[in-house]
Amino acid sequence: MTSEVELDERKLRQVLGRFVTGVTVVTARVAGSFLGLTANSFTSVSLEPPQVLFCVHSSSRARDGLQRAAGFAVNILGADQEQISRQFAATDSDRFTGVDVRPGRTGAPILTDAVAFLECRRVAEMTGGDHLIVLGEVLEFGVLSDRAPLAFLDGRYVRVGHPVSGTVGGA
Repeated sequence: MTSEVELDERKLRQVLGRFVTGVTVVTARVAGSFLGLTANSFTSVSLEPPQVLFCVHSSSRARDGLQRAAGFAVNILGADQEQISRQFAATDSDRFTGVDVRPGRTGAPILTDAVAFLECRRVAEMTGGDHLIVLGEVLEFGVLSDRAPLAFLDGRYVRVGHPVSGTVGGA
């Protein structure tokens, strides 16, 4: 790794691991087949227009399909869905086995038991280091359950509790 400042990758990973992330399953339909992967690199980008993004590693088998898909769904997992996260992260399994889905507007499968979902039209992509960054415009969204979300911290799954204070920017 060459840069102006030499970074210790282990220490950088440790620092980044201190940031709590949600756990999602990103899904799409390409040439009549479903594809999906677990992603915690997901974020809201804009409310006007409504846009979100996620990142997928360049070596992911799902990368090429996601580049060909017209749309995708981001399925936000519940605290009780660690096994679903692991299933969609596995490289040697049929990721959709035992998972109930319904088709979204773009054909992307929406996990019917997720906490919430956003279905998007892919509008842009770019390379960022060893990842593909995919930007989507939100077409449809919904909260499917009031269950707590699944989260990831320090390389482990964690459960998120109740908020410690009111909403940001709230009165």
